[in-house]
Amino acid sequence: MIERQIVIQLDHAHLGPVPGVRSPTRYQNPTLHEGRAQPALGDSAEGVLREIGLGESEIQALFDDGVIA
Repeated sequence: MIERQIVIQLDHAHLGPVPGVRSPTRYQNPTLHEGRAQPALGDSAEGVLREIGLGESEIQALFDDGVIA
């Protein structure tokens, strides 16, 4: 895996650099972006709840009740 450079470092918002695995397939003119590390558990909860139509007070109630963190 070292020779193929499959293990790469990805930037994580809270943890800094974390190891990641890239595709072993290589192309002559690559245009793919390696991206970044996956979000931590719950990082996108608030945005998803807004997206499905919950209001600020409903989201805050879920935080207050410990349903989401």
